[in-house]
Amino acid sequence: MRARALVATLVVLLLAGITGSGFLLPRYVELSVAAQLSASPDVLFPLLDTPGEWAPWSPWTGSDSASAIVASAAVTSPTVSSTVAGPVSGVGARWTWRVDGERAQRGAQRGTLQITQSVPSVVLDFEVTINDARPSYGAIRLAPNADGTMVYWSMTADMGANPFARWRGVRWPEHTRPAIEAALRRLDRYASTKPATAPILGREIPGLLEFVPRPK
Repeated sequence: MRARALVATLVVLLLAGITGSGFLLPRYVELSVAAQLSASPDVLFPLLDTPGEWAPWSPWTGSDSASAIVASAAVTSPTVSSTVAGPVSGVGARWTWRVDGERAQRGAQRGTLQITQSVPSVVLDFEVTINDARPSYGAIRLAPNADGTMVYWSMTADMGANPFARWRGVRWPEHTRPAIEAALRRLDRYASTKPATAPILGREIPGLLEFVPRPK
C-alpha cells in the first residue's frame, strides 16, 4: 500500500510539475521559412493574394499529385472542398476548406484563411484557423532577385493559456516547417503554369522581413 501511495504521490508531483512549467512556456510560438522560387513577383503575388488559388498548393490542402483548381464560388475535388467569400483578392478575401477521406487523418480536416494585409508584390498577411484551434497568423514577404523571388514566410501560433497546449507549442515549429517548405515547392511549380496578370514592380521595404502579425 505504501508503495502504491508513493507512486501515486510521484505521479501527482510529476503532473503538477509539467502543468506548472507549462505556464512558463511562451503563449506565442513562431517559425520562419525562406525559399528561392523561380517565378517572379508578378506571377507569385496574384496567386498569394487570391485565396481561391491556394487549394492546389497550400500547407493544409496541397498535394504533389493534386491538379490545378480554378478559383470560383465553390470548388470541389475528391478530397478537398473549398469555398471563397468576400472580395476575390486582397484584404477581406476569405477561403474555407474541408479535407475528407484518408488525407483528413493525416492533416487538417477543415480551416479558414482570411487576408488581413496586402501590398502588391511585397506583403501578404493572413489569419488562419484550423479545426477549432486558436487562430495562427501568417506573414509572407517577396523579395525579387535575378533568379526569381526570395519568399519569406513566417507563422505565429497562439497556444493560449492552457499549459498542455503550450507544451504542444514546443514542437509546433518542427511539425509545421516541413509542410510550409513543401507548400512553397508546390507553389513554384503551380506558378510556372500561370502568366503574370499585370506588371508589378517588386521592391524591398526595410523592416518588413522582421514583421510577424499578432492579435491586438
